[in-house]
Parts: sequence; C-alpha cells; structure tokens
Amino acid sequence: PLRVLGEGRLSGYLSMPIFAVTTDLWVHRYWAHVGIDQYFAATKQTKEHLVEYGINPARVQVTGIPLRRVFFEKRAFSSRQARAKLGIT
Repeated sequence: PLRVLGEGRLSGYLSMPIFAVTTDLWVHRYWAHVGIDQYFAATKQTKEHLVEYGINPARVQVTGIPLRRVFFEKRAFSSRQARAKLGIT
C-alpha cells in the first residue's frame, strides 16, 4: 500500500503529503519509494537502509518507535500484587 501512495504522489493523483512511520527495526526494500514525502524511522540503521534503497537522507528522521505514554509510566506493584493481578500464585 505504501508504494501505491508513493505512485499516487508522483503521478499527481494525490496532492497531500504522504508520511511513513517505520515500526520495525529492519526495513524491507518495499517500504522505500521516492514518492513518499517524509519517513520517520525506528532506528539509525533503518534510516541507513532507506538511504541505501534510494531515499534522500533529508527525508528520513530517526524518531524511534512510537509508543503511548502509558508504556513509559512506572507502576508501583509489589511482586505479590502483580501475581494477584495476573492470577499467578
């Protein structure tokens, strides 16, 4: 689907900018398309792969993998509370 959007941008069929967020630590060649306006890469290595596949480095920002804020919150559970919550004795 990303390649379809990229082709749509290049042909003028799509006029809005297309942004791609890579959420894998490794990116397949199929992700790379010159019609994509901006990439947000999970890692520096992901960016390097995109560049190797012909994407302009200025169009790739290394931003990490997007996570909800709740995943960063520390929860103070004792081991006993955690086991009880998970139903583990």
